[in-house]
Amino acid sequence: MLIVLLMIGFIAAAAAWFLVARRRPTVQAPHAPGAEVHAKTAPVSLADELSELAALRDKGVLSHQEFEAEKAKLLSANS
Repeated sequence: MLIVLLMIGFIAAAAAWFLVARRRPTVQAPHAPGAEVHAKTAPVSLADELSELAALRDKGVLSHQEFEAEKAKLLSANS
């Protein structure tokens, strides 16, 4: 039973890390001396993020409570 709980905790932590890692911008090296460094991020829509959360919930990676908590964070951050 303890192993199952540890595995569920690990999976939830991995899912949370994945969601956070997707939001970090990547920085490219300058092409020439004095060139500006621009952060390059792919625009991710709220609908895409909610769909991803729902998929993780449907796969059993996130519990219903974890899904609802993450959904509330996304909705409050985008309002």
